[in-house]
Amino acid sequence: MCKKIKLLISIIIISLLNYSCVVQKKIRYLQPREGLTNIDFPVNQSASEHKIEKGDILSIQVNSTVATDMDVIDKKFKNDKGTAGDDLFGYAVDNQGNVTLPILGRIQLEGLTLSQASDTLQAKFEEYIKYITVSVKMKGLRFSILGEVGLPGEKFTAYNRTNLYQAIALSGDFTLHSNRKNVKLIRKENNINKVYTFDFTQRDILLSDKFYIQPNDIIIVDTRNSKIIQENIRNASIYISLITLALVLYSRFSTIK
Repeated sequence: MCKKIKLLISIIIISLLNYSCVVQKKIRYLQPREGLTNIDFPVNQSASEHKIEKGDILSIQVNSTVATDMDVIDKKFKNDKGTAGDDLFGYAVDNQGNVTLPILGRIQLEGLTLSQASDTLQAKFEEYIKYITVSVKMKGLRFSILGEVGLPGEKFTAYNRTNLYQAIALSGDFTLHSNRKNVKLIRKENNINKVYTFDFTQRDILLSDKFYIQPNDIIIVDTRNSKIIQENIRNASIYISLITLALVLYSRFSTIK
């Protein structure tokens, strides 16, 4: 009998250790592929450049090498509060894809990359002021994250170059029940919503041209099957308890009669 108990305890311990190893493989970040050791992952420079969309907030810097022209620019832009509201100074792209600027008025920028928008505005400004340079950047980055993270919802970061791991960090990290092998990214490209899937447990994610998020991206973190199974077992146990209680009460009342 004693040997059987020891054998049973050993089996339970081994099972728990194996389960622990499986769980760690599902939640550890940046695991190397089988047969690979530590290698360097160069920063991916081929990430697609964001194209301006309705609702984007732009930072537009205008400068001139001519002092008198710079005085005119300073006065015009200092008196202008932008169109993004008091909480986020900048120039909002309206529902028609335009921004409204001092001197130029309304200019269509939707669909252009930031560098193309800079060139477009520079050409427009040069009709009024010579020797001018224009720089267009995103005024921060807004994205949404749903599912198994600590703080789901709409997020905003002042950093235009934010990667997927930083987006997860801003959202309170994954929960223990998150499926890190199947994280979805929804991105609008050429008026089409495209879905990309990432495995956060593998280092290959660092090489993806979608590693850096873009404005209005949506990240969805699915729930692991283990949580769903746990919930089903919990619900089943509640139903079984209720049925058992009903049978016991029925038996008692039947005996009384």
